[in-house]
Amino acid sequence: MLSLQKRFLIINLIIFFLAPLTYSATVHTPKARIQIEKFGNNYSEKNIGFLREIYKGHLKEADFKVTQIDRDISYGPHPLQNLNIHYTNKANQDKSPIVIFFHGGAFIRGDKSDGVIFDNVLNYFSRNGIVGINANYRLAPQYKWPSGAEDIASIIRWIKTNAHKYNLNPNKIFLMGHSAGAAHIATYSFSEELQIDKEDGVKGAILLSGIYSNSNANSRNVYYGKDLDLAQKRMPINAIDGRNIPLFVITAEFDRLGTQKESLTLIRRICDRDKKCPRHKQIPGHNHYSMMYHFNTLDDSIAYDILDFVLQKNLE
Repeated sequence: MLSLQKRFLIINLIIFFLAPLTYSATVHTPKARIQIEKFGNNYSEKNIGFLREIYKGHLKEADFKVTQIDRDISYGPHPLQNLNIHYTNKANQDKSPIVIFFHGGAFIRGDKSDGVIFDNVLNYFSRNGIVGINANYRLAPQYKWPSGAEDIASIIRWIKTNAHKYNLNPNKIFLMGHSAGAAHIATYSFSEELQIDKEDGVKGAILLSGIYSNSNANSRNVYYGKDLDLAQKRMPINAIDGRNIPLFVITAEFDRLGTQKESLTLIRRICDRDKKCPRHKQIPGHNHYSMMYHFNTLDDSIAYDILDFVLQKNLE
């Protein structure tokens, strides 16, 4: 019987060599490529809605039959404290790592799935042997800092409590968030006082175009509070002195300048803290939204890099 480490090493090697065969070298469908470059970082509702529908049409053509989804499982008493579990083989998934995903939405809006978008992200992981957990969380302005990080802690506790029931591995957890969701992931990752303990099973965090500072004043006020000095102390970019969880920091070519600057500042501060830099990448040809919409398509601009990060850190 092969050890678990050897099994994941073999899986990683297979994915590495077969990836060129299973994914097209074309970055996008031509229509998506044209629209992304045309829109740049103009994220009007009309532009993003149009781009979303292009990708939804593309994703609906994909075969998702290999993925099973258990939907709307409560992990807390609030109606928004619910999650979906994406998997391919429940009988064997107790050996698999888990990726917990938090959507974006400027701290005040958003949902874990519309039946296609964001399902595609977790479907990608599940068909590559990783359990995907797609979670909703409490939103501002009703729920302020640190409610997002508290909900992450609640999900981890739920996994530990229900590991046997759902055949989950509570010792191999990866946190992943986009935009405001990345801010929540960063807050949990950096703030030991908000973590359930140092043995929480978290082995890495993936941060995609997060809101780490004050580039969006409206978002800052509704979640961190109007007291600027206090809000600054609460923001992830100023609270990195805690536990050293491995990070993968990601931005998109057509992210807004403020988002780019915040991510670069975060990377620089982590470099200074650890005396080595976290893994990081800018996704070419994508914007703040398409960076999530393109998961589980023929475009491997970032999905394989994240998969590689998870499999590598899972072995450590």
